[in-house]
Amino acid sequence: MLLVLEDLQWADPETLAVVEYLADNCAGERLVLVATCRDVPGTAMDLLERLARRGSPRLEALAALTGEQVGTWSRRVAVLRAHRSPSRFVTGQRGFRCWSRIF
Repeated sequence: MLLVLEDLQWADPETLAVVEYLADNCAGERLVLVATCRDVPGTAMDLLERLARRGSPRLEALAALTGEQVGTWSRRVAVLRAHRSPSRFVTGQRGFRCWSRIF
């Protein structure tokens, strides 16, 4: 099972409690939880840092895309869109520093 949680910095305490539970109790299960969180002070970053200290999940810091990388991505998407329906693609914001949790 794949569970993706985006913008964890906006999550309520109950959601963060579920993330902590899954991180601590699902080792060996067929579950992948990917969560993104902006690198800003708050309860979500506190949780991610606590989990990292305990060694529960793997923490990956992602940097913002450079202008060149955004251009390359945009050109590739434009080529793909020429061959497929645009509704199959999701466009996002420009790059930003975030944390990705892979359990």
